[in-house]
Amino acid sequence: MADRYDARLDDLFDLQDQIAASVAGAIEPKLLLAEIERTGRKPLPDLRAYDLYLRALAQFHRHTWDSLEDATVLAEQALVADPHYGRAAALAAICRVAQAAAVPGSVKADDIAEAIRLACQALETGRNDPEVLWMVGNTLAHFGGDHASARELIDRALHLNPNSAIAWLIRGWLEAQMDRPAPAVECFERSVRLSPFDPLGWNAISGLALAALIAGRFEDAVECADRALHAHPGYAPVLRYKAVACARLGRGEQARRCVDALLADQPGFTVSAWRDSFATTVFSPRTAAMLADGLQLAGAPE
Repeated sequence: MADRYDARLDDLFDLQDQIAASVAGAIEPKLLLAEIERTGRKPLPDLRAYDLYLRALAQFHRHTWDSLEDATVLAEQALVADPHYGRAAALAAICRVAQAAAVPGSVKADDIAEAIRLACQALETGRNDPEVLWMVGNTLAHFGGDHASARELIDRALHLNPNSAIAWLIRGWLEAQMDRPAPAVECFERSVRLSPFDPLGWNAISGLALAALIAGRFEDAVECADRALHAHPGYAPVLRYKAVACARLGRGEQARRCVDALLADQPGFTVSAWRDSFATTVFSPRTAAMLADGLQLAGAPE
């Protein structure tokens, strides 16, 4: 680390907190990635629940449809090895959330019910585990529409580990989805500061795009969307945000290119399917309507 810190003597304790947070944010993801790499060198018959969980986490970080499917299978295998493994149960649930966010209507009712069941199961043994808490909170918000419980669980995760970059990331999404762009931006930026090299760092930039969109800062939304797409090309939610922002700016050709890219990956995408399968549970009515209207303006099929 080569960061410099300048502060007055009376700010000493705040400075200590900043340094501690910076060190934790820099070290924690590198330790996790080292563990993931280590499991990749081990023969499959030697893996136990924790190793399977780390393999699942590696696939989750790739965040493609196929990798999320692989992550779900590995997490379920970890649960077979240890039926009381809260992190594995929570990870299997959150993978379904990620798939539903990327491809509306792709996760069926039975899988949603199973994800909620696994999330509740994870809480039985993981109520004091910050990793379990943010995953369960996100699952309940997306599949159950229970944003109050989700916020309580994520706040508890942050109480247990104030330096959890991913918990701040998920807190940011909750704020944005509930029409609170300013606190959302604070959460996303804090997540990035805590873990600047996090494998899911692009997701925080995606969140900044949504927050800017909600706040009516369409130029900022396009800029953040471009940054997120550079790090994670073709990610459907960001294509949707960029399409809406471009349409609002009167950039019809750019908006249409975003819609074309979205339809190339998801030929059956329609605004009504997106609204019915995901938007009304996840977003506030105002934000859901704003995004739906913007997608129609961009040329997405109704």
